Amino acid sequence: ALGKSRRCLRQGSEISEAPERGSVADCQPEAVENVSQAVDAVPNRNCPNCLRPRKVCLCEALPEVVETDTQVVLFTHPKEVTRSLCTGPLLELCLKRIIKFVGKEFPDPEDNPALHEQLCQGGRPCFLLYPGPEASDVADIASKSPVTLILIDARWRQARIMLNRSTWLQALPRVSLPHKQSGYIWRQQPASGCVSTLEAVSEALNFLEGDGARIKSLLLRPFEKMVQLQCQFTPNAKDKNANLGLPMSGEKENANPLWDRSRRRKRRRNKQRLDFA
Repeated sequence: ALGKSRRCLRQGSEISEAPERGSVADCQPEAVENVSQAVDAVPNRNCPNCLRPRKVCLCEALPEVVETDTQVVLFTHPKEVTRSLCTGPLLELCLKRIIKFVGKEFPDPEDNPALHEQLCQGGRPCFLLYPGPEASDVADIASKSPVTLILIDARWRQARIMLNRSTWLQALPRVSLPHKQSGYIWRQQPASGCVSTLEAVSEALNFLEGDGARIKSLLLRPFEKMVQLQCQFTPNAKDKNANLGLPMSGEKENANPLWDRSRRRKRRRNKQRLDFA
């Protein structure tokens, strides 16, 4: 069922209530009497609803708030909050049953019991949507619905580090999606089958919800609109994901999180020695 609702979004250890979503007319410049009022009402002349610049406003494509049995949890890296073309905020506008936790390390139950109580509300089992050799197909857990589905909302390298920092996340049963090419044509994924956060959630809900096909279509509508609007600024853009290699395996996920950082430092030191030699 669809219905407008107020949602609670978790950021860090605090819960803040999201304001009611406005109408499409709220983001149209004609709805404001003059330009000065528009600037005063909306900082940086962004839409007050989707918070995107008015020229690329997505409110027209946003569905009414979608109610699901599945509870979606976004474990979001702090840098994702400042990125303009990430898809996590679109999910927050579309889904009623969604929790967002911003941080670099997911807290254990003893560190944040209120959060974990919310994750398991109603006896829901928790699953981590992340590829790996031990991951089962997301369709296999449809019989266990309703469930809590946790996603790491970050770049892939950051996501591996965030996963390695949490023993609780590593211990969760893991599910993965069928092979699918991402519609993020201007952003190259690390391997074939890797998709954006919104695409992953829509595909998972397609298997977990009774009317999953309709929910998937509703969620993808603003994403496809965002891609369409962005392509107007790069008319000759090619799909960077068209010729990717094999799907991502789980081989790198247990690597030392500090390995990449230490390797870069070592490279810089070696370069400085060569410069002074």
